[in-house]
Amino acid sequence: MTLDYDMEAYKDVQYIVFRLDDEYFGASVKHVESIERFSPITRVPTDKESTIGVINLRGEVIPVVDPKKMLGILDSQSKQNSKSRIIITDISGNKVGILADSAVEVCEIDKKMIQENIKMLKGKNKDFFKGVAQIKDRYVMIIDFEQLLWSES
Repeated sequence: MTLDYDMEAYKDVQYIVFRLDDEYFGASVKHVESIERFSPITRVPTDKESTIGVINLRGEVIPVVDPKKMLGILDSQSKQNSKSRIIITDISGNKVGILADSAVEVCEIDKKMIQENIKMLKGKNKDFFKGVAQIKDRYVMIIDFEQLLWSES
């Protein structure tokens, strides 16, 4: 007996939940290649405030962005520590690392669990969010990595 299922459809319900400051965010694992421990970031000159530098990941140079700067989150805890992670994304062959205060879990979030009607979101950031979901005892803002990363391009 062969199990026939659509792996792409399954990836649409898998989300990485991560923390930025004291808030929880979730993003589809569709574009996530790996989750890496924090490693030293080499600063590079750039005109994008959110690009904080590059890392060398197994011989590949990957730019790293700080989503807090993109989302306007006031950073009260900017120090990286043992829980800090860099989420490596791959969107259309372009790899970018996303700095997170911690990676909490990978979980399934059914589309029915995501409330998309969030009237409070306005301005340029509203396109980054797909909605909010309640997972266990916390609210998780569902973010679109593709919109977030390429909005500044």
